[in-house]
Amino acid sequence: MFDEVVLGSEFFEGLARADAEIAALARASRCPHCRGPLHVSNYGRKPRGGLVAVAGESQVVRFSLCCGQEGCRRRATPPSTRFLGRRAYLEAVVIVASVLGMVERARKRAPIAGVPSRTVGRWLARWSGPFVKTAVERRLVA
Repeated sequence: MFDEVVLGSEFFEGLARADAEIAALARASRCPHCRGPLHVSNYGRKPRGGLVAVAGESQVVRFSLCCGQEGCRRRATPPSTRFLGRRAYLEAVVIVASVLGMVERARKRAPIAGVPSRTVGRWLARWSGPFVKTAVERRLVA
């Protein structure tokens, strides 16, 4: 069942559209630091997709903004549905591989979904450690 999990290009195109909408909403606001205008300042990423998201590896642009106020020029990067912070793997891969890791850990099979077992182990530790203490997790459980 889990061996057939593959996220196609349509999935990542939808996430890219969602990211573009989030970035447009963020750009309509002002700089959170100095209230100056925000300008597009996208940057490149080299995401890893593992075996479940090879199509996602073509998602190489991270939508970002930069303050246009002289003296501030800080980056204001809105949240993303494709990228999980500074991690190299796509967010969907982290989630799918973590779920697969929970199932496969009992079977002691590695690597999981093309992601090294040590990496999946770190992700699993995050889901059972710091994540469960966040407000987001408490809202999801409630």
